[in-house]
Amino acid sequence: LIGNEDASYRRDKIGQILGIGYGNAKQFLSRLNNYGVTREEFIKAVKSIDIGEEK
Repeated sequence: LIGNEDASYRRDKIGQILGIGYGNAKQFLSRLNNYGVTREEFIKAVKSIDIGEEK
C-alpha cells in the first residue's frame, strides 16, 4: 500500500472497511497495530478491494 500511484486510494478504502480511517503509510500501519486489526482481517479487506477494482 505504498510506492504506487493508487496506494493512497487503496489505504483510504481499506481504512473505511476496517473502520480505522485514512492515513499515510506510517500512520496506517500504526492504526492497524493500535486498533488490533488481525492479519486475516487486513487480508480480507485487501482482497475485497482487489475484487472491486477488477469489475
